[in-house]
Amino acid sequence: MEMGKRFKVGDLVKFIGYTYSPDYYYAPELSIDRSLGIVMQTVSTSYTTVTEVETIWIYHVYWFKTNTTTETIASHLTMAEWKK
Repeated sequence: MEMGKRFKVGDLVKFIGYTYSPDYYYAPELSIDRSLGIVMQTVSTSYTTVTEVETIWIYHVYWFKTNTTTETIASHLTMAEWKK
């Protein structure tokens, strides 16, 4: 089973908040403005539960306003929307 949405390298994303994800450390990056970023790299990690193997999608995201890159799981991201 796969957890989280799938994004491609080059997708524009925004941070939507933390959700529970087993065995994942959340670094104290609360001061980083993650209103718009771009997916730079895709990484997946798997773990085994009693009944199945789970895959969590992790992305290296470059955040434009702060000129920083973070490792963020898919369930914390959504596609950025363009307003006309």
